Amino acid sequence: MSTDALPTSPATPELSALAQALSALKLDRAADALPALLSAAVSDDLGGPAFLQRVLAMELTAREESRLKTSLKLSGLPLGQITATSTPCGS
Repeated sequence: MSTDALPTSPATPELSALAQALSALKLDRAADALPALLSAAVSDDLGGPAFLQRVLAMELTAREESRLKTSLKLSGLPLGQITATSTPCGS
């Protein structure tokens, strides 16, 4: 894949248009990460479908992390007691 197909400079009109389209679709995290995602796609020689999969996976992961953080905050649970090794219901 040539580097002409995927602009990586934040100053390019193509990149700005892509970022605006992602933001319009409420994919703000993907829009913010677009330059880095494009650079990685070029260096990894990704095709269009693989690049799109990577963009969507990044957005979904960020949304899930945000959802979990918000849920924990709203739960009122003491966050200092929640660890990766905690077991539910005393198991």
